[in-house]
Amino acid sequence: MDIPSAVIGIGMMLLFVVPIGYAVNSEKRKEKKIIKALCDFGHTKKLAIDTHEVIRESGLGLDHGRRTLVFQNSKQELFAIKLADISQCEVLEKRKPGKTRNAKGSLYQVGLALYDTNANARELILYNEDTDGVTDAESLIPVAIKWRSDILNLC
Repeated sequence: MDIPSAVIGIGMMLLFVVPIGYAVNSEKRKEKKIIKALCDFGHTKKLAIDTHEVIRESGLGLDHGRRTLVFQNSKQELFAIKLADISQCEVLEKRKPGKTRNAKGSLYQVGLALYDTNANARELILYNEDTDGVTDAESLIPVAIKWRSDILNLC
């Protein structure tokens, strides 16, 4: 193989590998930034976030000792929710109407609904089609179910 062919081959390989590496690195940095924001916010509230998860632009964290949930929405707003005040938690699956009567419509929002003792609901949106159009919404339902069970175990 001659040198110009090798240079062209290496150049084309870099043309494909570098953007993928950049995207992966960028995603990891974004995830670390959200986890740091959750932990820093928890620290200001005297919480120790021991379980956390990043879902696209949102983040969830739990302090099992103080039974508190920390949530960062896609607008970078942070909330601390005392789970002692929560009586029920449900998975939200909002769908557009299906084309036929028995068909499931397309999922446009996934989240958690936390109900306090007065039956007031607080929605924690994990996926919204308008802002997170790239993500497969169906894949977030098991994540929401996992967090629902974690929250109910601490209520």
